[in-house]
Amino acid sequence: MTEGEIRYATICQAGTTILKNGKETKLHPYQQKAKSDIFHTWDEVRHVMLQMPTGTGKTYLFSSIIHDINDWSMKTHTPNKMLVIAHRKELIDQIDKSLSVFHVGHSVLAGPKEHRSLSHPVIVSSIQTITHPANAGDVERLRSRIHFVIIDEAHHAMANTYRRLWKMFPDARFLGVTATPWRMNHSGFQRIFDRLILTQPVKEFIRQGYLAPYNYYSLKPNSWVQGAIDGIRKFDKWGDYDEHALIDTMDLGHIRAQLVKSYQKLAWKKKGIIYSINKQHSANICNDYRRLGVRIVDIDDSTPSKVRQQYVNDFKAGLIDIIVNVNIFSEGFDCPDIEFIQLARPTRSLTMYLQQVGRGLRTTEGKTKCIILDNVGMYTRFGLPDANRHWMAHFRGQEVDESPKREKGFGLGEYYYEEPDLNEGDEDMLLIQETNNDEDFENDAPQSIVTSVPVPSKNVRKDSDEKCEQISPSPTNPSHLRLKLIQPLSPSYLLESNKIYDDLSIVADNKYYYVKMGKSGNCYSFASVLRRPSADDVLKVIPNGNVYNIVHYIPESENAKELIIGTISCKKDIVTYTKDFNGKPIVTSFEVK
Repeated sequence: MTEGEIRYATICQAGTTILKNGKETKLHPYQQKAKSDIFHTWDEVRHVMLQMPTGTGKTYLFSSIIHDINDWSMKTHTPNKMLVIAHRKELIDQIDKSLSVFHVGHSVLAGPKEHRSLSHPVIVSSIQTITHPANAGDVERLRSRIHFVIIDEAHHAMANTYRRLWKMFPDARFLGVTATPWRMNHSGFQRIFDRLILTQPVKEFIRQGYLAPYNYYSLKPNSWVQGAIDGIRKFDKWGDYDEHALIDTMDLGHIRAQLVKSYQKLAWKKKGIIYSINKQHSANICNDYRRLGVRIVDIDDSTPSKVRQQYVNDFKAGLIDIIVNVNIFSEGFDCPDIEFIQLARPTRSLTMYLQQVGRGLRTTEGKTKCIILDNVGMYTRFGLPDANRHWMAHFRGQEVDESPKREKGFGLGEYYYEEPDLNEGDEDMLLIQETNNDEDFENDAPQSIVTSVPVPSKNVRKDSDEKCEQISPSPTNPSHLRLKLIQPLSPSYLLESNKIYDDLSIVADNKYYYVKMGKSGNCYSFASVLRRPSADDVLKVIPNGNVYNIVHYIPESENAKELIIGTISCKKDIVTYTKDFNGKPIVTSFEVK
């Protein structure tokens, strides 16, 4: 049978049933549809990419595809050899186990050459092994015999090492599978793949019960931690945050204390994964958690394979509560009973963000929800885990903003901003989103950041008898807050700007920035400080059209920098503070009678 005579759509088997853990198992309907779409698309083009969310069974799906091709080859006496490519040992092991479940004969192209076999119909190899010059002889023997190449985690496929596969096996049909067809440089994938096949969105997988619902907690929109992250201006060669800049910003005692506090408050005694910046950061986090008696270990790429596997086994067995890792469990880690995910490492990579939160969305018996602790405000950059993504545009190389969109007007809903409690000097986590796999998904409202919507409450200052009262929102006054008398904090504010608007000024202490009334000395808080000021810091208010820029100047030995806090304006008794988040304004107005 020649190439032109093959109808690939006829190879696809419907309802393939296998034995898994002693039980008959078959593909879910969405997996069967994706498999059928792939075979039909191979009738039209040679190089296909599939997008399917983390935790929905991509490895199981392409193992079924391999099973169908292998079965068809034996029945039609058509020789077909398949190559499966991955880039991590965990992925190789996962593929090995999945093919064994489907009873497909295969070999792993790794380890000593004398133990390798090229005779099996399926060869599983790491990208590092297949492209290594020492294995050029094996590649040459396989060149004309490989008819299908399957690439796991194919968002890496634009890298030079992967693109060599197209030259190595020019006559093969390719399938790349990924949860996130996205590149940091927005180059797209059309140079190597002809077509992208999309599955249903995460929201639908949760509604149907294939992924776990979650509670998503994150920082306040105007938190000083978020401001510090937004102020990082050093990046690595791939475009993500520079590791040293991250450590300087995030690996601080008071910031790590927020990790511990949010875990104690929202995920205490649950089993989870923490994503850290580097080995140093992991070790510091572990020390902080161990003081509470938490059974916690850290893993990175230097952890010996046997130790790493033992940790994973102990974690799955419940002997370890938490594993802190440096990008090890972003891809290829399968432990469905993870109860919480904590993000302690900011990233500019949409792929990394979704891979990390997706580790917690796998379902298992007895698991009702996953807790996601976003201690670095990733949702403000990339939206929430179940957001509808522009995958086709990313595949084509179009740069599309994935940050949450603002709704017109204000309202109390899933997304809200609560004014800081003046009794607290730390960063409280807010419930940003709560999902359920039920009728809550019938009305899909667009994602938004509803800002400055007060949650009715009263806060009493420890050092003052005066109360700070927040007004409930109304259609005519949705975002104004009236704060009654607040005397300056003790110790007194550390910084004060120049005067504006009838002797108003901006002042700062170790906790907040305030609007200070010149005549009365009363203060109104509007934001947490970006950096706790020292005696050498300077706070300035600079005219900028009809508003004033608030600038916190930080002198340093080599590189002085100005952090723009936001803008301030005044109209009668209403003072309005505006902060920019990725081009979108966050507005708070104070009525200061």
